Amino acid sequence: MRANLPATTLLSSLAGLLAGALIAILVVLVLDEDDGLDEQTVEGIVATAVNDAFEQRDQSLSDAVVGVLPSIVIVDAESAAERDEDGNLISKVSLGSGIILDAEGFVLTNEHVIRGAETIMVILADQSRHEAELVGHDAPFTDIAVLRITPTGQRAPRFGSSAALDLGDAVFTAGNPLLGVRPTVTLGIVSDPDASFPRDNFVQEHLIQTDAALNQGNSGGALVNLAGEIVGLTTTVVRQTDDGSFVDGVAFALQMDIVLPIARAIARDGGFPRADFGVLDVRSLDPLVAGQLGLSVDEGAFLLEITREGVFGLAGLRPGDIVVSMNGVAITRDQPYLNVLRQLQPNQAVEVVYLALGMEPQESLILTPEVRRR
Repeated sequence: MRANLPATTLLSSLAGLLAGALIAILVVLVLDEDDGLDEQTVEGIVATAVNDAFEQRDQSLSDAVVGVLPSIVIVDAESAAERDEDGNLISKVSLGSGIILDAEGFVLTNEHVIRGAETIMVILADQSRHEAELVGHDAPFTDIAVLRITPTGQRAPRFGSSAALDLGDAVFTAGNPLLGVRPTVTLGIVSDPDASFPRDNFVQEHLIQTDAALNQGNSGGALVNLAGEIVGLTTTVVRQTDDGSFVDGVAFALQMDIVLPIARAIARDGGFPRADFGVLDVRSLDPLVAGQLGLSVDEGAFLLEITREGVFGLAGLRPGDIVVSMNGVAITRDQPYLNVLRQLQPNQAVEVVYLALGMEPQESLILTPEVRRR
């Protein structure tokens, strides 16, 4: 055992882990070789430095949590009562989360949380309940909805840029895990800062993947960086793969850089402008179905239901037709109809290539999509 240490000696380099968040702490101790400190004394100094570093780190996380929680709400959505097979009146209740958008009473949440709701209540951090109205939503393009309650001095949070996130960054979620009492937090890391995930005949894009624990009631809550800035809107939890294999630690939040412009436009105008051809139901064509139907193409958008008054209907398209491309962008299983449609602007001419009932030859039309109707 050495009683003395040489000058400018690096004593310890420590990586701290707090509930899944990797936060590096480097403790450097510089001693003069004439100080004559024994090893036990040095170990005590290092232990004190490490504890102080952990306490400072914990305090900074606590400050971030305390700063954001007043802006997190619970969303209680109840559908209209319907009779079941036995004649009993049943109404469905959906509990989710929301984020105060600004001091004017606007609340950001997921569209799927309030879908089909007849009444919506927003429960603030002080446990007060406020009836909310649906201002508008952006489904099916993004899972965003905006509500409004009477302004009562609600606290708007700090929003951060999702583009600043890197793989491995520590983040935490704030939302309601179906307890219905008050929002809670979970900690994790950024597993992928720019992910995509197929769901409901649409590929969700601009997602942040995280391993922070999320449950159904967390939908519409916040993904927050350690500076206390909201960088994502939690929206999806993956429980199993397409082949039925169970997975854990895979959840997604919509990037706040995408969410905020849409949400603020809805708050201001009641909606976000999207191109619309009057398609009510569409499916991505696959080789199996194409072979069974004897079609000449094996990819595209198989139109199942359209409106007669819509752009496609007025142009002569009918259910059973297959839209192959729009503005030169091919419609495929990896890039379905809605993903191509979201790239288009309403009231701007689009070249639409399609096959009538899947039969050759392909036809091309120049059509101008309308603004999506509510």
